[in-house]
Amino acid sequence: MTSLSKPIMVFLVIALLFAPIALFPNHASVQQEPRVSPPDLVAPFELAQNESAPVPLRRIGFVANDPSSYLDDFSYIAAVPGSMFTDVDTGTRYISPLILRDESDAETWLIQDWVEYLEGDGGMTQAISIGDFTDSSILEIQELIGTKVFPRFTGATSADVAAQLAVAEWASSEIAVFALADENFGAPVLTSGESSYAFQNLKTEFETIDSQVTSTSPVSIPFSPPSSTGWLEGSCNWTGAEIFTHSIRNPDGATVDYSARSRVYWKRQDGMPLNFWVPKTSDGEWEMVIHPPIGVSRTIPLEFEVSYHPGFTQSTTVPSSAKWLNVSITWDNAGTNLNLALIDPDGRLSQWSPTESVLAGLGESVDIPYPMAGDWTILVSWIDA
Repeated sequence: MTSLSKPIMVFLVIALLFAPIALFPNHASVQQEPRVSPPDLVAPFELAQNESAPVPLRRIGFVANDPSSYLDDFSYIAAVPGSMFTDVDTGTRYISPLILRDESDAETWLIQDWVEYLEGDGGMTQAISIGDFTDSSILEIQELIGTKVFPRFTGATSADVAAQLAVAEWASSEIAVFALADENFGAPVLTSGESSYAFQNLKTEFETIDSQVTSTSPVSIPFSPPSSTGWLEGSCNWTGAEIFTHSIRNPDGATVDYSARSRVYWKRQDGMPLNFWVPKTSDGEWEMVIHPPIGVSRTIPLEFEVSYHPGFTQSTTVPSSAKWLNVSITWDNAGTNLNLALIDPDGRLSQWSPTESVLAGLGESVDIPYPMAGDWTILVSWIDA
């Protein structure tokens, strides 16, 4: 626990970028269901048992970032039907990630999660790229996903890209969509604001809850963070060779954190507990659910601990014409660890920027391209209070 003799001043800066709306060029775009994916692209997970639930495809798509034009915007939208579509014959919905490449940590974590998600069923089988990627960038992507990037779509205009995607991934269409727009950027308009907050006389609170596993049924451990909490950090430990996994559910019942059995298995060899570390996006009762393996034949006590790190929130209204949202914080104490998170108008965690150590510097920043219009919530938490 950190004891400081003076308050921590946090300075918050918000920036919004406005630009002319122009995502589609003056060309025709044909929209229709893609060809049915071959069997080796479909990952046969439990979701496939429910016809109304989406089926994950063993593929991923990458779009090159082009800050000088709208070509990347159009390319991304034109590639969506190949990454998320419905088979009109069976009614089955298929999904796979489509990433506008920016090489951020958040992007890397998403790719790693998707690769791990597919490992149990043969791994990734297809990856495509759209735009002007360098050979070195393609090699980095291939090393990250463990498969070759092919095909690689490139084009000087959005019409070139649309035509290549249509030939490669679409079957036929009776519908054409036309949209008029300029292909060059207009002069952007930047608006910004700032505020400050002082962390003072606040400490991290701790709670311990005893529970137990008696069968293969999931075990729920509810907990209610104080309203002043900004970040949740917890663990669940037990004695024995059993391998448990977990999920964390927010007050709305949505899963915001989970563990995979393959990863837990190796951590348990060193006696490590199940851990979670998430921003508190809403007040109310949270829940850690322990998922026991098959064959539990004894009562296993669980030791659950959770830390409630203090935080504060501030809202900002984003208009529908905004094309970019940046939030950054700085503070005045080098021995302090602060985390920053953004919550969208629907109450969902959109982005976060955790400080890895107190030596990482006195500032953090997050960027959201094309943010949703409405009231966003900015969350700042003092991790080592």
